[in-house]
Amino acid sequence: MHAGSAGLPVFGLLLFQFFCSPSFAVEYDAVTSDPPAAKETPPPVEAPFFGDQPDVRKDEPGDDAVPFFGKPVAVEEEPAVKRRESGKLEIPADAADRNDLSFLEGCWYFAKAEYFADTPTRDSLGIAQDSYCFNKNGKGNKYTQYFKFNRRFSAKATARFDKNGDIVFDNQSNMNMLKTIVRCKGRNTGTQCFMHAPNIKYLQKDVIVILSRTP
Repeated sequence: MHAGSAGLPVFGLLLFQFFCSPSFAVEYDAVTSDPPAAKETPPPVEAPFFGDQPDVRKDEPGDDAVPFFGKPVAVEEEPAVKRRESGKLEIPADAADRNDLSFLEGCWYFAKAEYFADTPTRDSLGIAQDSYCFNKNGKGNKYTQYFKFNRRFSAKATARFDKNGDIVFDNQSNMNMLKTIVRCKGRNTGTQCFMHAPNIKYLQKDVIVILSRTP
């Protein structure tokens, strides 16, 4: 027997232990095992196409909008002015001579009345109320409140004395229903006011109006 043959059983034992060891089994399994299958990502779900959608206009009038008589102006808050005692508008006797408009400072209200559309059928717009608010120089705004539609419009307004010493209220509205002219004549308790709307057929003639401090 050769000297190397005695080591064969020992070498064989070592090979047996190596191949049967847990570490070899793990490594062998890692090499020979199939890699895990990659998860498939489902295709994105697209919403059905029904055609281009129109833009939604937030400023379009709804069913409860006031009938359109011209481009509306932005609503402005009433000026913060000192309120005087309630009463009917009276022109002081010497106000025209001094060109003094300070007695108009504050807000003046018309009586509530039914308004009608400027159409052949003259459809009712419900009860509405006009008012004017001025500073001591006769500068301010005119307001029209539509109670049925819960909307209010405004326009710049001015008050002035004409050559006859009458007070004239005018405004810069481009809405027919807001474009009214008020003229007040007389002095003190004899003051009387008239109003007409040049662009409204049934209001083109003067009608008597009362302006007071209370709504």
